[in-house]
Amino acid sequence: MPDIGDRDRIGNPGINPATNAPLTKPPLPFTTGGVATDPDAVLLTIRKPNGTRLIFGWPTAAQDGLLIREDVGRFYADITYDQGGTWNYRLEGTGAVVAAEEGYVSVTYSATLVP
Repeated sequence: MPDIGDRDRIGNPGINPATNAPLTKPPLPFTTGGVATDPDAVLLTIRKPNGTRLIFGWPTAAQDGLLIREDVGRFYADITYDQGGTWNYRLEGTGAVVAAEEGYVSVTYSATLVP
């Protein structure tokens, strides 16, 4: 479980950023007929515990920036957690591949930041 201040990759990456090795069970990429395929557009929306949102896009940047395209059908954003609690996300493709993945990350509250 990450802590406040940790940096993490949110989306559907296939590579572990800490080791640069393939993930053991990588999230499924966007596919067409079982073949990894890029959607025409991808949007990653992240809802922080306080309800504010971060929005990243590809191939055009959204309000918080451009998604990184790691490989065909694999996109992510590097996020630094600044709040404890549950961070929800939705990665959504449109156009050539219409699909979405949702998930969450639980971030540990910092004992030093609690009044």
